[in-house]
Amino acid sequence: MNHKIRMEILNRFRRRDTYSSNTDLCVNSNFELLISTVLSTRSRNSLVNLVTEDLYRAANNANKMISLGSKKIKKIIEKIGLSRVKSKNILNICQILIQKYKGNVPNNRKSLEYLPGVGRKVSNVVLNIGFGYSTIAVDTHVFRVCNRTGFAISNSYLKLEKYLLSIVPIRFRRRFHYLFFLHGKVICTYKNPSCSCCFISDLCEYKNKNTTINS
Repeated sequence: MNHKIRMEILNRFRRRDTYSSNTDLCVNSNFELLISTVLSTRSRNSLVNLVTEDLYRAANNANKMISLGSKKIKKIIEKIGLSRVKSKNILNICQILIQKYKGNVPNNRKSLEYLPGVGRKVSNVVLNIGFGYSTIAVDTHVFRVCNRTGFAISNSYLKLEKYLLSIVPIRFRRRFHYLFFLHGKVICTYKNPSCSCCFISDLCEYKNKNTTINS
């Protein structure tokens, strides 16, 4: 795909961008953003929002979360996959935040990725949404949409992220992950993508377009 087509795709996404949020996780602070993004690993955001409504009502900062304790955290989030591991990670994250950052979420990659359960995707989401950095998080949806459409092709999440940073102008990066994530979640789905109602279908290089109108 050439630069001209990529820019047209990005501009179409921008013109259709009417979302008031940068994420579909229900959060009110960088602390909640960090914890929710950790919980969202291998879990649906809708399920994360369901359990964190109770979790943040009980503990919406590091000190309160530690007071809650690992067993209570696990009980609240037990519907989420890997709840035992994630409850321990949350508690350890909170302890580190208090010991090293006065309970605040650090705003640099090295410090974020030092936290248990925080990998590159999570750190990119926090840096981008929480602190406004022009990072691009690559999750399964972004990876699929980029490769399927031909917007950017790579067999590695990290290589794809680095390639996207080289071809996506800074002015588009703040919203890139969220918009491509939503496109993959709603339109360019893993099975039976809705190509017939896709607003970039004419620019997409996918050879096996599904032209059936999904009901």
